[in-house]
Amino acid sequence: MGFHEYRSGGISWRSIAKKALMILPPILFVAYIVHSANVLRGLMTESSSFHVRFANDLIQDYLAMELALDHDKLVTCTLERGADACLKGHWLERVELATKQPVVFDDVYGKFALDLDSLGRNIGQFLDARAGVAALVQPRPNHEPVYWFRILGPDTQEVFRSHIMPSRWVAREVFVMDRSLTGCKLEVIYSSFGSKQLYSVAKNRLNFGLLLLLGIMALLSVFLMTRAVRQKLALAKQKTFFVSTVSHEFKTPLAIIRLAAETIDGKRYRNEQERQTFHQMMVREVNRLDLLVKKVLSFNKMEMGRFAIELSRVDLAQAVRQSADVFQLQAESEHVSLLVTVPDEPCWVQGDIDALRLGIDNLVDNALKYRGDSKEIKLTLEDGGETWDLSVQDRGIGMTDEQRHMVWRSFYRADDPKVHAIRGSGLGLAISHYVFSQARAKLDIQSAPGIGTTVRVSLPKDGNPNA
Repeated sequence: MGFHEYRSGGISWRSIAKKALMILPPILFVAYIVHSANVLRGLMTESSSFHVRFANDLIQDYLAMELALDHDKLVTCTLERGADACLKGHWLERVELATKQPVVFDDVYGKFALDLDSLGRNIGQFLDARAGVAALVQPRPNHEPVYWFRILGPDTQEVFRSHIMPSRWVAREVFVMDRSLTGCKLEVIYSSFGSKQLYSVAKNRLNFGLLLLLGIMALLSVFLMTRAVRQKLALAKQKTFFVSTVSHEFKTPLAIIRLAAETIDGKRYRNEQERQTFHQMMVREVNRLDLLVKKVLSFNKMEMGRFAIELSRVDLAQAVRQSADVFQLQAESEHVSLLVTVPDEPCWVQGDIDALRLGIDNLVDNALKYRGDSKEIKLTLEDGGETWDLSVQDRGIGMTDEQRHMVWRSFYRADDPKVHAIRGSGLGLAISHYVFSQARAKLDIQSAPGIGTTVRVSLPKDGNPNA
């Protein structure tokens, strides 16, 4: 049956259909161009803002490490020679209680503030000694610097500027230097390839949509470009965050280990109990470093497809006890009760003992990190009939349903100030999910904000003694 032409009062419905088919595609195409342009503007704004924040994180992290090293030298000097002989370092100086200077470190060894008189000179020497940072913020022959920055002191006076301020820039922002030069502000300008150039490229592609076919190709190109830019931005953020976080996580235990080792080596302890305390500090921080190294190496093997897990008959109860022993010292030092309930008899499963240990360690480490004000963590292994059920429970900050379904992803961290205040790499649960999945385990998370989180892992029993 052919297409019939219906008429009503001289109006041809076929004619109306033809006109609609001619008019609708251009209208939809223009609407999509407008939508794509808005998305691109948002992406470009996000990209420029990301670059400025990246420069702020880079500069502040480097300065924070320099200040930490200078503080450690002053503390070591104080322990060896006394406070009166160690009044000033390269960046810091010991101050009195009534000082109005911004205090950077305040601990049992005293208050240490910035040496504002030599701060500008110290920053210049710091840049000259680090070619990687200098290449970004200092001009080179035939090449303008990517970033410009200056540091304002507590009284808003200019302490240091990297070079002549550029006449044009893409993004500009002022940050409070709460992680490094306390009391100072950091003004950053991003002046490299930015929104205007990127928008020009995108606009030239969209102009090919005068014809329907080329318009569809242009729309597809914009879609793919938008997706690629989003992925690259997300990847760049993840890499920057990961490097910054892991650097901080390595720095803290290394500094504590070094201080404790120097104290024991120099016999600067008052009694045997104090020596044992310093020794326990070293053991605890070595355990933290060991877990962090395992996370990084395991994730690298996972990404390269070389994380080999050989299944064999293993005692899950033994793995749980070993993991609990490692974290008991950390829990005690943080005044947390780690309650461990494990059957006395062996709990046989098919798995890799080292991989299972790594998965359990990450679950317990997460519970300790995100426990909030709670002082109790429960680690339980019980008989579930056909499975052995392992659960790790805390009464901490918890998470929403949306966050609960995302936590198994690599580098994922919830968009919550309470979470970002806690150092973490975003790899622990992803690695746990991988190793438990290889052992054919079922994983489940029950959580609610402010109530806490319970992670349950059910591993099939292995009743064959010859397996």
